Amino acid sequence: MRVRHGGLHLTLAILALVCVGRASATVGASYEIFTDRVAFEARLGTAPRVINFDDIDTTKTDPVAFDNKRYKYSHGATITGEDGQFASTEFDPASNMPPSSLPNEYAPGPVSDIQGEGGNETDLHFFVGLRPARVAGVGVVFIDTDFPGDGPSSLAVFDEDGVLLATTGTVSGGDGSQLFRGIIAIDGADMPTPDIFRAHVVSGEGWAENFDNETVALDDICFSAPVSVPGLGGEDCGNCVDDDGDGAIDRLDDECSPTPVGDGLNDPKGAGKNAVKCQTKIQKAAAKFVLNKAKRLQKCLQAVAKCYQEKGGAPDCITKATGKCDKEIAKIGDDETKLKNKIIDSCDTLDIADLKDGDGLGYSAEAALCADIGVGSLDTTGDIADCIVIDHECRVERLIGTVVPRAFEYLTAVGQDPGTDFPCLPIGLSGGGAGLSDSKAGKAIGKCDKEIQKTTSALLKEAAKVGQKCSADAAKCQQQKPDDPKCLPKASGKCAKALDKLLDPLKGKAAKLLAKTGKKCTSTAFSFADLGDSAGLALTAAAARCSELGFGIGTQIGLLNCLGADILCEAVRMGEKQAPRLRQYGDVLKITLPDEIP
Repeated sequence: MRVRHGGLHLTLAILALVCVGRASATVGASYEIFTDRVAFEARLGTAPRVINFDDIDTTKTDPVAFDNKRYKYSHGATITGEDGQFASTEFDPASNMPPSSLPNEYAPGPVSDIQGEGGNETDLHFFVGLRPARVAGVGVVFIDTDFPGDGPSSLAVFDEDGVLLATTGTVSGGDGSQLFRGIIAIDGADMPTPDIFRAHVVSGEGWAENFDNETVALDDICFSAPVSVPGLGGEDCGNCVDDDGDGAIDRLDDECSPTPVGDGLNDPKGAGKNAVKCQTKIQKAAAKFVLNKAKRLQKCLQAVAKCYQEKGGAPDCITKATGKCDKEIAKIGDDETKLKNKIIDSCDTLDIADLKDGDGLGYSAEAALCADIGVGSLDTTGDIADCIVIDHECRVERLIGTVVPRAFEYLTAVGQDPGTDFPCLPIGLSGGGAGLSDSKAGKAIGKCDKEIQKTTSALLKEAAKVGQKCSADAAKCQQQKPDDPKCLPKASGKCAKALDKLLDPLKGKAAKLLAKTGKKCTSTAFSFADLGDSAGLALTAAAARCSELGFGIGTQIGLLNCLGADILCEAVRMGEKQAPRLRQYGDVLKITLPDEIP
């Protein structure tokens, strides 16, 4: 939140938001079909993202069903079978249907023992965060395509209107064959262009584990990095960007559930008092959880980064870092339980109706967004707690992925399974286990990395304190002192003062933190380019997010302001989940949230 007055030019720079019109698909694009994976990757010009299903544990049950959103945040794709999605070490005897990468392969449901029936169709959709996106190329390995005996197999790609762009035609091979097929969209300048919105895969005639079918399995689905297109699929309701270019950002957009508005529960000493208590304790507990999770991940990531930057990836260093990561990450589950229990205990004196009503805390307005992250109903305080926990888990992971783009690589290096355990963590950019060639430079850039992460936590903490103070005071005025004409003006003044301390362009804590980070990230030991290089901090991976927020990362100040904007965006969005009426509280205190800045 921020106050409406002049002089906050740096703050405006930190929080600038852009409105971009929708971009259409490439006019006159052509489509190239590939049967060779190496040639496919060479034509893309960059290593594709690969989903090989080997992160799924098939040692206890085989086949294993998995959620179609399993790879949405980690890789940027959903995989949806006709009726379920399954991973297995061998749908048919391994000699007939061997995975192209061990141990697992994939097939769509539904499961059926009847010959010729069951799943044989899969749809792939692509995402940047929560927003639908396009890719330039997509490919898949077909296993055991004994056509015509086992039915046709093919790969086809479509635009967002469902128009067929290209198809491989029937894929046919011998018993146990592993055949790659890929499609790349090419623009008029003979370069790959993000034109593909959906890919549709047909794999044989029915359920792959029905031996009578002798059907087809799939493996190693690969695709170029998804590119978000303004307006494609509508508004992401929580990213501080006007995605569809209609002039309305996030919850101000008609496509999103509006934030609740109410007058209070009209019971100052009873339900009103309990509502303020509930909201305040949710905010404090949730902020503590966020800071703890960020701290635990940061300790792990810094330990691994030190191995790469100062120790040349020495095995003994990685082993030590593994122990630290295991210790810190194991605590996150306990933190989740503590947060959920704290929310339930803090709100046990408040009826669920008052928790959901606009005159109370207003959680009914969060129902659609909670459903999007897997909490299908808000019928109990526990449901609301689940939604807050999952939302905050995801936002911390997304933010860590922005400020530490090598996080996915680092976690994998110490035996973690980020695709499963941190599903909202972006893949970012991998340095392939490398650090800067000079250990002195590596040590210096490590200090910069540590300072960026320290600033991330500090800004989150300061923003949470301001949000708690302003919303708690506004809630007290509405719920406990509705007849006191001095309450809101006094609360407004306090809130404005707290905001100035955070956002003042010269003396504000945000400006000071970013300036300190800039100093730590300026050194004769490394270059500005090293901040972006994959062997350094890999911050070029933040370019897309920075562009969304209106920042270029060609200069240090642009990069730091972008990181500051992203941190504050996530802080405000988490604040809205902790106190759904946050926007209304801003209005009654004459305070403007960042996404309302024109």
